[in-house]
Amino acid sequence: MSFLPNILYQNLKRYFGYNDFRPRQKEVLRYLFAGNDLVAILPTGSGKSLCYQLPATCLSGLVVVVSPLISLMKDQVDSLRSRGIGATYINSSLNWSKQQKRLKGIVQGAYNIIYIAPERFESDLFLEKLSKVEVALFAVDEAHCISEWGHDFRPSYLKLAEVRKKLGNPRLIALTATATPEVREDIIKGLDLKDFKLLIKGFERRNLYLEVKMVENELRKKEELLQILTYNSLPAIVYVGTRSRVEEIIAFLEDKFSVIGYHGGMNPYERRKAQDSFMAGNYDIVIATNAFGMGVDKSDIRLVVHYELPGTLEAYYQEIGRAGRDGFASKCILLYQREDSDLREFFIDSDYPPKDIVEEVYSFLLSKDQDEVELDLNQLYLQLRSLPSRLTLEASLRLLRKEGYLKRISSKSQEATYQILKRVEPRELEIDYLKLESLKENKYQKLVELKGYIGTKECRHQYVLNYFGDEELLNYCPGCDNCDELNQTRVITKELGVLVQKILSCVIKLGGRFGVTTVAKVLIGSKSKKLLGRGLDKVSTYGIVDNFSYEEIIKITEELVEAKYLKKNKGRYPTVQITKAGYKILHQPYNLDWNLVREDQEINNLTNQARIKLLKRLKDLRATLSKEFNQAPFIIAHDKTLEELVKRIPSNRAEMLKVKGFGEVTYRRYGEPFLRVIKEFLEAEPKLERIETPIYLDGTYEQTFNLYQAGLSLEEIAEERGLAVGTVIDHLSKLIESGAEIDIKRFISAIQLEEIRAAIAKVGYSSLKVVKEAVDEEIDYNKIRLVVASYKKEFMSN
Repeated sequence: MSFLPNILYQNLKRYFGYNDFRPRQKEVLRYLFAGNDLVAILPTGSGKSLCYQLPATCLSGLVVVVSPLISLMKDQVDSLRSRGIGATYINSSLNWSKQQKRLKGIVQGAYNIIYIAPERFESDLFLEKLSKVEVALFAVDEAHCISEWGHDFRPSYLKLAEVRKKLGNPRLIALTATATPEVREDIIKGLDLKDFKLLIKGFERRNLYLEVKMVENELRKKEELLQILTYNSLPAIVYVGTRSRVEEIIAFLEDKFSVIGYHGGMNPYERRKAQDSFMAGNYDIVIATNAFGMGVDKSDIRLVVHYELPGTLEAYYQEIGRAGRDGFASKCILLYQREDSDLREFFIDSDYPPKDIVEEVYSFLLSKDQDEVELDLNQLYLQLRSLPSRLTLEASLRLLRKEGYLKRISSKSQEATYQILKRVEPRELEIDYLKLESLKENKYQKLVELKGYIGTKECRHQYVLNYFGDEELLNYCPGCDNCDELNQTRVITKELGVLVQKILSCVIKLGGRFGVTTVAKVLIGSKSKKLLGRGLDKVSTYGIVDNFSYEEIIKITEELVEAKYLKKNKGRYPTVQITKAGYKILHQPYNLDWNLVREDQEINNLTNQARIKLLKRLKDLRATLSKEFNQAPFIIAHDKTLEELVKRIPSNRAEMLKVKGFGEVTYRRYGEPFLRVIKEFLEAEPKLERIETPIYLDGTYEQTFNLYQAGLSLEEIAEERGLAVGTVIDHLSKLIESGAEIDIKRFISAIQLEEIRAAIAKVGYSSLKVVKEAVDEEIDYNKIRLVVASYKKEFMSN
């Protein structure tokens, strides 16, 4: 597979504030920039949106994103604009004049990326104007919507293959989080894909603990919910089946927890306010229908509870995927009462109305004897007595629209206006009722499969992998209630993950010259004479652990040895060193693979009280900036970014740009206010020390950086990596420029360093050759490159 263009790495940092991609993002982008069409089935939280947003910063043509998530388009566009990327959206939330204004801007080249609701392509005029623009990438988000066998079918998606042809057949990427083999086939067929790549990754979610609790009645279910919320880490999402249930559960919990509700019956402003408040951390729990969740990017959700049965296993897996996006331990619990399936059967029956009901609804519309009919859906439901539910009415109207007999002109709350496109006798409606019956049977089968998940005695994770056609066989359980603890991997909490990082870093800092007990003593800041006499109190990892005991640190360190992330050397006084496997998980501790007893309690708090206070102030500032700039709080800065600010406590622009999530554009907009709050806080809390969190680097640079930190020479790093010394120098130079702390005095004598600096001051550093000619001939290009890199870093800091 080809390498990614350098411009992608540069723009990733410039616009998004990241130094490297997540593994799956990199694989997707490699296929795209090799010229392939691509169908990517990637898990919730894997960063799918970046796979089409980043190309918009460097492709010569427009990126068109088709998305059904109208309520979230504004968030996406606001986020891109805040990063300096030309973006807009067109959907039914805009009036005609605004749509025309934005369409004109698209034709004039004012945007790099546009989000379009699929229904917009029903307008021939709209499609004609868009076809005049060079489209470089056609991105189909939530691609499962193209399948009638999926859990969220949208008829407008069936036209996308034709739309793509009219746009000149640009490169295509189709993305979704959940798709069974039959749905994948529908995506490929529906988009008319011939020569393409299929990427299926990550149905296994190893940081999620899966559990089903059986309850006898409604009272017992409420008691279980209360217990779950009381004894597990928050924030949490509690999914329920109906709008009325949202209000019921809020009333039950509001005197005990900080809780807010979300459902499709709320107006857009109310939904936006509820979502933003939860995202900002103003509420610990959101009680929601399945209307909540798509596109929600809150990284630290620790708990997802399904109070009632979801529609399908696909929907369930997508919803629980909102937990633990930061990679740390989270729980997903489904409460099941046998009567719960009755509600799902009611929804299924309502979604596929019988022939006589459809004809009765159509007959009523014809009776108005006008082309445009205004309907009050509540009144119509009461008027047509044969209708079993209002949902059946809505399903009948959707079916008539899909088959071309109606067109919805407007919709507002309980009212809608429809245009009659074709007039025939109701009994002559050309509708395939046999197919509807097949689809209905398919939904019932999915309900059976979901109930199979509930009742299974096998590993729940393996059940899900089998359902989605993932051929991977688990030789361990990532964590579920059916598997014995001996067969499960330890759930890595954020607190435990940080401890592992500190242990591994301490081993590196000590150069592999000391044993387990010394590592533990350094970490807790022991005052023993032997330790102080060796000067180990000067090591940067001295005293950085205050929430684990000496005995606990030794236990975890020994477990790391057992799991082969560390190795003990033989001898009377065995020393401990980090292994290649240890380096791999140094910056991703949640990828630890060890068979240990699962911890009972997940902890996600910053343990130092001063840091908790600072985090609160930064969140308050984010809320203020959110109102000032009229943007959602997570667009200003993610929770994870704020947590890193609290640890790194940057004091200037250069240090701020090292924080994951702060690129040049973000810093220009919001950087100074954050720095001011941190500075003011440190004046009151001067003892708060910086915790160096890992710098996020491309994999090959990261390996070189780890070996540098372990104290290896240039030649030793080159030998360990199997690289030329010149390549190692190139890695170190780029690391220096990216903000990594590297002491070049380890590789250059003081006299040579002074001579190179003097030459640069005289001739500049735009040409290495000119600098080389100005220094002693014994000074090679490698040393010059390192000094030039340090000059560039100093320039960036000013």
